[in-house]
Amino acid sequence: MQFTAIHRGLGLEPQPLTWTLIEQAVDAGLPEQADLDWKGKRHEHKGPVWKDELAKDVAAMANSGGGIIVVGVSEDKPTSKAVGFDEPVQWNDLDARKYREVIYNNTHPPVSDVTFDNLVDREGSVLVITIAPSLDAPHLLISKNIDFRAPFRDGTLTQWMKERQLAAAYRSRFADRGDFTARLHGLYDEVAGSSHADSRVTFVAVAAPETARPSSLGRITGAKATYIFQNAHLLQNTLFPFHDRSSPLLDKGASLERARRGFRRQTARYDREDGAHSRYRSAQASVHDNGAVSLAWTLGGIVSNTEPHEVTSVLVEVAVGSFLAVLASAARALGMTGSYELRVGLAWEGSDPITIHGPGELDAPEPYAPTAADDFYPAPVHTIPIKAFVPVDISIDAMADDDTLWGAASELALDCVAQGGVDTLEALRTELR
Repeated sequence: MQFTAIHRGLGLEPQPLTWTLIEQAVDAGLPEQADLDWKGKRHEHKGPVWKDELAKDVAAMANSGGGIIVVGVSEDKPTSKAVGFDEPVQWNDLDARKYREVIYNNTHPPVSDVTFDNLVDREGSVLVITIAPSLDAPHLLISKNIDFRAPFRDGTLTQWMKERQLAAAYRSRFADRGDFTARLHGLYDEVAGSSHADSRVTFVAVAAPETARPSSLGRITGAKATYIFQNAHLLQNTLFPFHDRSSPLLDKGASLERARRGFRRQTARYDREDGAHSRYRSAQASVHDNGAVSLAWTLGGIVSNTEPHEVTSVLVEVAVGSFLAVLASAARALGMTGSYELRVGLAWEGSDPITIHGPGELDAPEPYAPTAADDFYPAPVHTIPIKAFVPVDISIDAMADDDTLWGAASELALDCVAQGGVDTLEALRTELR
């Protein structure tokens, strides 16, 4: 769902931005705002300087809390009011790629959270460029004509930041980034603290969006969260070749499915003993009202003949894949854009160091004893006891495609298991993709 200056100006509830809403805004003569810019024609109409103009308009929005640029709507210059539609805006994937390249190459740090929507009707078409608020502001414009100046929206005008404004913007960036990181780490500690890490090694993962889901959209309903968890299981089966392996989403008949309201979040959980192996199995996942997601799953001692401080690398891989499936399902269902920051790790409060067993290590009945005639000597497994696991941090696009999700899962899983001396993956190895 969307809530833009057009929704606000028309007095509407959050809803998808459509041609009809643009038409209503034009009929109402809606004026430009700090977060709404009318453009009659595409930026190429400006001639040789069009790339500078595009980068400046986008950076100004990003530096001013985000907003939308609507191309194809004419304005009355003295009043900045929308007065009609210009010629239809033709748009395709090649255009979007070109615009992204221009924005990336002409802003520093690059403005990356930009989306393009071509709204088409039999009466015509417009292009809506949506720019999200940025934790990396201020973004400077860099080009042959303008070097290292920061634009911003001053009401309906685009101005250049003065030295004092730049200094304040940088202070805000560092403070906001520090606050965001502190909140992410705090969420990780909260999830770890509410898990069973005091009795078994537990996989813990959290992800928070850099641009939070607006509070104006209200709380996430139980039905929406239940759909997210159900769809996550389908995504896991599509994205990752785990097949019949136990996972936090579906473990020996227990499943993360039905969500219930918690503190600013919806949470699904299960908690039970597995009578067949006398192994304690527990998992919980949450979708937070601000768009964040979290997951915890007990891994220690799940496999027969292992202790609470012992885990297998393949189950760590499965846990990472399941978490990314939950994240992707939530981002797509909630319409989240921009980047997510992730923190993933193994929580354990016991005195024994965490032990991670590599692929096949527990399956081999006896170690292989090579003879002098053998040309190949299998490398021994060197397990590294982990006295203090270091959580792994990574960034990922909320709307990442399947290949990107696979790559992120592999990277996260390998960074986790490598701390225990495991340097190969099993469930997420490249040839399975």
